[in-house]
Amino acid sequence: MSSASLGLSRGKLRFHISSFYTRKHFPDIKGGNKYIYLKVDDTDKNRRRAEDKLDELKKDLEEGTFNPYDLDRYHIKQYSGGIQQKCLPTVSEICEEQLLYKFKNGHIRESTFADDKQEVNIIKSLKCQDLENIDSVIESLDNIDYALSTKKELLQRINSAIKWGIQKDKFPDIFMSNVAPIEFRLHEIRKTLSRNRPRHKNRRFGEDDLEEYFSKDEMNIVIDAFYTTLKNNSQCNYDGTKHLVNFGFLTGLRTEELYGLNWGDFSYEKVKGESVMKLSVQRAYVSNIKKIQPPKTKNSTRQFLLSPKTQELIERIKPIDSNKNDIVFKAPKGKRLDSTKLGGIWYGTFREDRRYNEYRWRHKDGVVPTLVDKGLIRNYHYPYAMRATFITIKLLEGYPPNMIAKWTGHDVATLIKHYDKLTGLEYRMKD
Repeated sequence: MSSASLGLSRGKLRFHISSFYTRKHFPDIKGGNKYIYLKVDDTDKNRRRAEDKLDELKKDLEEGTFNPYDLDRYHIKQYSGGIQQKCLPTVSEICEEQLLYKFKNGHIRESTFADDKQEVNIIKSLKCQDLENIDSVIESLDNIDYALSTKKELLQRINSAIKWGIQKDKFPDIFMSNVAPIEFRLHEIRKTLSRNRPRHKNRRFGEDDLEEYFSKDEMNIVIDAFYTTLKNNSQCNYDGTKHLVNFGFLTGLRTEELYGLNWGDFSYEKVKGESVMKLSVQRAYVSNIKKIQPPKTKNSTRQFLLSPKTQELIERIKPIDSNKNDIVFKAPKGKRLDSTKLGGIWYGTFREDRRYNEYRWRHKDGVVPTLVDKGLIRNYHYPYAMRATFITIKLLEGYPPNMIAKWTGHDVATLIKHYDKLTGLEYRMKD
């Protein structure tokens, strides 16, 4: 068995030290040090230089003089002449490279990067990583134990990464001739997935009922349920969940903007002799990375006047001794609410039940699933539906899209794109 070999990583040369050899002779070497990355292109001249260094590495390994903490002696200088030989990346490598590119160039935020990284890690676990054998990649994906909707998202990510790789010239010429059938295969799989749309959790009605918002009556039922559920809770005096849900429905703020609110974000402005409360949305608390960030919108701060009902809510729950840096919606221990804490009451707990000879994870005791089970509301929706419900109700009440966009932090084009069926823009022009 060879103690070391020359290989590639994303088109760059590297030495691979046999893990069997290192475990036997150098048990203190960590997993990451089994590779020596040369960081030079795969050209003929660089490869010849690397092969010379490889002989030195093998000799040191065999004689026991290899020092895993002094790897510079095996490095070679980059030779830029000649034609670089492109190496076909694996499925997970091209997905990861695209994700890093989007993050480094500011196309996605850190929180989105953290979420998307989880999908890339799932792709890394696939048994087949060969882009040329896309059918085996899809078969490998089909055999993992994930929901159909998750598999669809992973296929879409792979497809997007292939398109990005073509655009950025990441693939060798021999692969490019096979791109068309690969793209066609992915397209056919996406069509199949779209015809077999996964059922929404706790959905009671047909698959054609795909609205992602509550009706106005359902909104009031959900708000009342949060207050009723937490009424006898011993932690109620410190738990801002019920007020956060109420305020979220009344303002359409993103959940991470609700988590980030401080009392200093509220002020008063004289309007026709009346003191009207104004809200400045200037930060967001992103739960999955536990960081305060600017809002998602391009403008760092947006301001608008609150409705009388919303103003009454804030004045009622504001502590007398609060200061501007105090958190508005607190968790039981006085910290910021986040997706986990809100979800524990909204979704309920997850329990594993043995039924029909298979294990199923089920919602238990969540406020919203319970309302669905009792038939008080039609469908289950996630907390983000508070924002969609606000926008939907305001559009149906006749508010112009540009005004709603100012409140919610959308640009008008984005608002129309997602809610075009409600804006009335598809109606016939009037005389």
